[in-house]
Amino acid sequence: MAALDAMSVGIIVPALPHLVEQLAGSDGADPAVWLALLAAAWGAAQFLSAPIMGVLADRFGRRPVLLAALAGLACDALFMALAPSLGWLLVGRLISGALAASIIACSAYIIDVSAGDELARRLGLLGAAWSAGFIAGPALGGALADLHLRLPFLVCGASAAVAWLYARFRLKESLPIERRSTGLVWRRAVPFGGLTALLRRRALRTHGLVLALAALADQALPTFFVLYVLERYGWSASAAGLALMGLGAARVLAQAVAVAPLTRRYGEPATLVFGLLCLMLALVVFAVAPTGLVFGLALPIYAAGAVAAPALMAILAGRVEREQQGRLQGASVAVQGAASAVGPLLFGAAYALNSQNGVPHRGAGAMLLGAALLAVAATIAHAAARVPPRMPRARSEP
Repeated sequence: MAALDAMSVGIIVPALPHLVEQLAGSDGADPAVWLALLAAAWGAAQFLSAPIMGVLADRFGRRPVLLAALAGLACDALFMALAPSLGWLLVGRLISGALAASIIACSAYIIDVSAGDELARRLGLLGAAWSAGFIAGPALGGALADLHLRLPFLVCGASAAVAWLYARFRLKESLPIERRSTGLVWRRAVPFGGLTALLRRRALRTHGLVLALAALADQALPTFFVLYVLERYGWSASAAGLALMGLGAARVLAQAVAVAPLTRRYGEPATLVFGLLCLMLALVVFAVAPTGLVFGLALPIYAAGAVAAPALMAILAGRVEREQQGRLQGASVAVQGAASAVGPLLFGAAYALNSQNGVPHRGAGAMLLGAALLAVAATIAHAAARVPPRMPRARSEP
């Protein structure tokens, strides 16, 4: 179901820029400005709503939140399929970002039904399923867009509706009533208030900072990948697309196959540090690679870094009681939403600064900035490995 949901989101990726360009032409607007605005609006809406969804998941269960998220995606897709103007598209993106809670519910669900060494493995499989959906979605969306520009949005809505039906009639609730939160404390649902409440514990503070730095650094490559390889190495658009598809497939393999043996043998903290160092090393190579071949050889190293995410989430989950897992996932998604809004602006500034200062290869500074953030994250994660082991999930909230 996670793969189906991710595929639903990915289907619209190839079509959205063309739809924006079409509507901008009739409105006399700049398509690039509107694409950036739509992306920022989605990230901001997710940042604001994710903590609320997390609190609701702890109070009413994971299943209702997942159903709401899937229904929101289906409605958003239909909204955009029929959008007559850019304003409508903006409203649709706000709806989608506000209800982008499926990853919160799915992650909390996995944590509820997992124990011990199984947690990191299952979180890795969940990440692999999402990655697989995001690989298949754009490929299918591109083919559908060739038939009709609005068809991907309709298929996205239908796919989300199928996932909703499956969750409605086949998925059982994972959080028993006796383990749910007893009330709604809305100060925890405010983005910064929820983060503050969760980060009171030292273990969550340190790993929360690692999450924020890693999420921000994760924006460096996706933001400028295509432009970077086109300008520096002369790759064609199709070659860049194939490289991205291969990178996605390698990340799926890393999360599905490598997470379990690594965490079982070396532990989650060591796996986290290893993944962060792989990402850092790859970004450094991307920045200095003299040829496209050297750049391409570093892609598997970057893919290996995908093991960091499930290891980090397993560490965080192990330090939070079961009845607070929704809040934890909501706060985590809020951090990633903020990173998705801020990251492109930060790395865009680094990219532009390279150009103004006459640096031979535009984008190298953005890659090195991402590597620096990951180096700090890896250092903090290594120091945090000395924190005492996991706290019992059954302990009541202070």
